[in-house]
Amino acid sequence: MKVKVYFLKDVPNVAKAGDIKEVTAGHYRNFLVPRKLAVIATDHVVTMAKQQVLKKEREIAMEKKELEKLVARLSGVSLAFHEKANPKGHLFGSITAAMIVGALEKKSIIVEDHWIQLEHPIKNVGTQKVVVRFSNGAVANISVEVMAT
Repeated sequence: MKVKVYFLKDVPNVAKAGDIKEVTAGHYRNFLVPRKLAVIATDHVVTMAKQQVLKKEREIAMEKKELEKLVARLSGVSLAFHEKANPKGHLFGSITAAMIVGALEKKSIIVEDHWIQLEHPIKNVGTQKVVVRFSNGAVANISVEVMAT
């Protein structure tokens, strides 16, 4: 005998949280219920699941809009750093992703440091383009100018 269940949590090789599937009654009764992994898929539970999916989709859409606004704000932003350097233009320190995040925060632009794509910290005087890659795949370019003091 099979029962239709709504999964509350991911069950490897069976279903993901939010899925509605048919499983055997024994599997449901002996494995899923004691571990609180699933409940019987009544009409009310199915309705609630659909509402949760819609809510999640709305949240994702809002997050996407926020990131698009952030990309628009970042486009054309240029940052200036004044650092000590030797006569050849080599910095004694370096400009890191954390420093770029700090400079952006001063301009009221909040980004996470893992979004800043630097292969190596900036160690030379001059202007460089730095890529900011967001979690949704959107990309913005900022200009970082390093001047010797």
